[in-house]
Amino acid sequence: MFLTDNTISERFKPFLEKRSGIYVLYYNKKLYNVGIAQNLFKRLNDHLNDKHKGKWNKFSACIIHKKKYIKEVESILHRLAEPSSNEWKGKFKEHHKLDREIKKMLNELKRTGDRITRFYDKN
Repeated sequence: MFLTDNTISERFKPFLEKRSGIYVLYYNKKLYNVGIAQNLFKRLNDHLNDKHKGKWNKFSACIIHKKKYIKEVESILHRLAEPSSNEWKGKFKEHHKLDREIKKMLNELKRTGDRITRFYDKN
Protein backbone atom coordinates (compact mmCIF):
# COMPACT_ATOMS: atom_id res chain seq x y z
CA MET A 1 0.00 0.00 0.00
CA PHE A 2 1.32 3.41 -0.88
CA LEU A 3 1.41 6.56 1.15
CA THR A 4 -0.47 9.55 -0.19
CA ASP A 5 0.96 12.94 0.69
CA ASN A 6 2.88 11.32 3.57
CA THR A 7 -0.29 10.15 5.29
CA ILE A 8 -1.91 6.79 5.74
CA SER A 9 -5.12 7.09 3.81
CA GLU A 10 -8.29 7.30 5.89
CA ARG A 11 -9.67 4.46 3.76
CA PHE A 12 -7.34 2.06 5.63
CA LYS A 13 -8.49 3.26 9.05
CA PRO A 14 -11.44 0.83 9.42
CA PHE A 15 -9.14 -2.11 8.68
CA LEU A 16 -6.09 -1.11 10.71
CA GLU A 17 -7.29 1.02 13.63
CA LYS A 18 -7.39 -0.76 16.99
CA ARG A 19 -6.08 -3.94 15.37
CA SER A 20 -2.85 -5.60 16.39
CA GLY A 21 -0.41 -7.12 13.97
CA ILE A 22 2.82 -6.91 12.05
CA TYR A 23 3.74 -4.11 9.68
CA VAL A 24 6.50 -3.93 7.10
CA LEU A 25 7.86 -0.63 5.80
CA TYR A 26 9.51 -0.30 2.39
CA TYR A 27 11.33 2.39 0.49
CA ASN A 28 10.14 1.71 -3.05
CA LYS A 29 10.69 -2.06 -3.29
CA LYS A 30 13.44 -2.33 -0.67
CA LEU A 31 12.56 -3.62 2.80
CA TYR A 32 13.23 -0.98 5.43
CA ASN A 33 11.61 -1.94 8.75
CA VAL A 34 9.52 -4.64 10.43
CA GLY A 35 7.52 -4.06 13.59
CA ILE A 36 4.51 -4.91 15.69
CA ALA A 37 1.66 -2.73 16.89
CA GLN A 38 -1.44 -2.92 19.04
CA ASN A 39 -3.02 -0.27 16.78
CA LEU A 40 -1.60 -0.61 13.26
CA PHE A 41 -3.16 2.61 11.96
CA LYS A 42 -1.73 4.71 14.79
CA ARG A 43 1.70 3.08 14.63
CA LEU A 44 2.04 3.61 10.90
CA ASN A 45 1.01 7.25 11.27
CA ASP A 46 3.52 7.66 14.15
CA HIS A 47 6.31 6.43 11.87
CA LEU A 48 5.55 9.29 9.50
CA ASN A 49 6.82 11.75 12.14
CA ASP A 50 9.47 9.85 14.12
CA LYS A 51 13.01 8.70 13.26
CA HIS A 52 11.61 6.77 10.28
CA LYS A 53 10.15 9.90 8.67
CA GLY A 54 10.98 10.10 4.97
CA LYS A 55 12.70 6.70 4.98
CA TRP A 56 9.73 4.70 3.72
CA ASN A 57 6.96 5.20 1.19
CA LYS A 58 5.11 1.85 1.12
CA PHE A 59 3.85 -0.56 3.75
CA SER A 60 2.26 -3.94 4.26
CA ALA A 61 0.26 -4.92 7.30
CA CYS A 62 -0.96 -8.24 8.64
CA ILE A 63 -3.58 -8.39 11.37
CA ILE A 64 -2.85 -11.01 14.01
CA HIS A 65 -5.82 -11.88 16.19
CA LYS A 66 -3.95 -14.10 18.66
CA LYS A 67 -1.74 -11.52 20.36
CA LYS A 68 0.25 -14.17 22.21
CA TYR A 69 2.02 -15.07 18.92
CA ILE A 70 2.79 -11.55 17.74
CA LYS A 71 6.32 -11.25 19.21
CA GLU A 72 7.38 -14.64 17.83
CA VAL A 73 6.11 -13.75 14.35
CA GLU A 74 8.01 -10.46 14.51
CA SER A 75 11.18 -12.27 15.64
CA ILE A 76 10.93 -14.71 12.74
CA LEU A 77 10.52 -11.85 10.26
CA HIS A 78 13.50 -9.98 11.73
CA ARG A 79 15.73 -13.02 11.47
CA LEU A 80 14.63 -13.95 7.94
CA ALA A 81 14.45 -10.52 6.35
CA GLU A 82 17.13 -8.62 8.29
CA PRO A 83 15.60 -5.17 7.67
CA SER A 84 18.15 -2.36 7.46
CA SER A 85 16.65 -0.20 10.21
CA ASN A 86 16.08 -2.93 12.80
CA GLU A 87 18.94 -3.59 15.21
CA TRP A 88 16.80 -5.79 17.45
CA LYS A 89 16.54 -9.36 16.15
CA GLY A 90 13.84 -10.56 18.51
CA LYS A 91 13.51 -13.26 21.12
CA PHE A 92 11.46 -16.40 21.38
CA LYS A 93 9.46 -17.05 24.57
CA GLU A 94 10.17 -20.75 24.73
CA HIS A 95 13.83 -20.76 23.65
CA HIS A 96 15.05 -21.58 27.17
CA LYS A 97 13.00 -24.79 27.13
CA LEU A 98 14.61 -25.80 23.85
CA ASP A 99 18.08 -25.19 25.32
CA ARG A 100 17.21 -27.47 28.25
CA GLU A 101 15.93 -30.20 25.95
CA ILE A 102 19.07 -30.06 23.78
CA LYS A 103 21.32 -30.26 26.86
CA LYS A 104 19.30 -33.19 28.16
CA MET A 105 19.65 -35.03 24.82
CA LEU A 106 23.39 -34.37 24.69
CA ASN A 107 23.84 -35.69 28.23
CA GLU A 108 21.87 -38.84 27.35
CA LEU A 109 24.03 -39.35 24.24
CA LYS A 110 27.19 -38.89 26.30
CA ARG A 111 26.01 -41.44 28.88
CA THR A 112 25.17 -43.90 26.11
CA GLY A 113 28.60 -43.33 24.57
CA ASP A 114 30.25 -43.88 27.96
CA ARG A 115 28.34 -47.16 28.42
CA ILE A 116 29.40 -48.35 24.95
CA THR A 117 33.02 -47.42 25.67
CA ARG A 118 32.95 -49.34 28.99
CA PHE A 119 31.37 -52.35 27.28
CA TYR A 120 34.12 -52.49 24.64
CA ASP A 121 36.84 -51.88 27.23
CA LYS A 122 35.66 -54.97 29.17
CA ASN A 123 35.59 -57.22 26.10
